[in-house]
Amino acid sequence: MWEDVKKGTVNAIARGCEIMALLWQSAWMEGHGDQIDVKELVERDKDDLKILYNDKTFVPSFKLNNPKLKDTLK
Repeated sequence: MWEDVKKGTVNAIARGCEIMALLWQSAWMEGHGDQIDVKELVERDKDDLKILYNDKTFVPSFKLNNPKLKDTLK
């Protein structure tokens, strides 16, 4: 099976890495990361961060057969 899916799997992982890098770069630019004082770049409390990353309206996930997916992609 690996011989059949190897190339597609590697391509999907590589593309995922590119997209994650793009998202991080965009966030850095939108947040004016280059203007942040290095003293402010510290570890944050995990509970405070959960509030941010548990926002289900940011990049929602859908099953491919969910009719709401099509509307979201518009």
